[in-house]
Amino acid sequence: MNEILADAGHAPFVIQPYTRNKDLPSNVIMLPFIPHINRLVNPWLLTNFLLKFRKNELNRHDVIICHYPIHYKAIIEHKNVIVLSHGTDWHEPPETIIDKARQKAAMELVSNENRPIIVANDTHFLEKIGVKVKSQTSFFTEVSQNIWFIPNCINQNDFFPTNCVRKNQILVPRNVREDRGIHLAIEAYSIFAKTNVDFTMIIAGIYDLNDPYYVKCTDLISNNNLGSSVSFAGTIHHDKMQELYRESLMSIIPTIAIEGTSLSALESMACKTPTISTNAGGLRDLPTLKADYTPTSISDQMVEIKNNWNKYSEKQYEATTQVYNIANWEKAWGHIVEKSINLNT
Repeated sequence: MNEILADAGHAPFVIQPYTRNKDLPSNVIMLPFIPHINRLVNPWLLTNFLLKFRKNELNRHDVIICHYPIHYKAIIEHKNVIVLSHGTDWHEPPETIIDKARQKAAMELVSNENRPIIVANDTHFLEKIGVKVKSQTSFFTEVSQNIWFIPNCINQNDFFPTNCVRKNQILVPRNVREDRGIHLAIEAYSIFAKTNVDFTMIIAGIYDLNDPYYVKCTDLISNNNLGSSVSFAGTIHHDKMQELYRESLMSIIPTIAIEGTSLSALESMACKTPTISTNAGGLRDLPTLKADYTPTSISDQMVEIKNNWNKYSEKQYEATTQVYNIANWEKAWGHIVEKSINLNT
């Protein structure tokens, strides 16, 4: 987004919550780190509070692209806002006060007569805010007044197939959190491995050794006698992920809650690595091979891909690169930004 807006002649300026990552573009400004407060106060609440002190700075810009509806109230006074949703960011049904606040913010956004432009990256979010649109349709279009469906897309200059030799390796490109369904992938692999003993599974994503869910996952590995055939790779650099996709025989996206149009799934399919996913959230919009939320269903689809690898590799690659390419994404976002500017000039 940063590069595309700059290439189109705009001057993007980014404000984001505090992160330990210091390798950021020069136009990215982090909100301050406040000792103790950052650890005690919910991140979205703290972000909204700190944005209030940036009001004059924000008002100097023609357009604000606000990530997630929950932050809209902090900048509601600006005349020109585009609210971007990365999928439903609450559990269904809402489990916590935070879940309820996020859901309420999204519902209030769409019911507002003077609502800003809303961009959703999946049809599941649109459905939850009352906009009727079928999954895997209406890509890059205005599906209702000032409401757009623009899925995540991949840059084919980065993610593309090569002649890399495929290993009997199953990739789970997910951070280790319960809503990402890592336990389902492990349980499915334990079934699959009974008749496919020469396979391994790599879980590539952030994990915390002290997290009870991580411990639950390692216990599953131990209890199913999977030994070293399942490994946690931790955070993988962007360039290394390309290599990991290309050498894997298949990828699994076993999400059970809170998901948009998964970049991991798209990156995998763009590398001609067949991908299995559940139907959670925005995954229903993707050309992945779908499985139910059960280990048996996922394992059955793993066998299906193993037995028909070329079929799914080609089919998913073609569907992904035709629709979810950066050129389509750039064109749609360029139109929306220009429309937003023209609406208020």
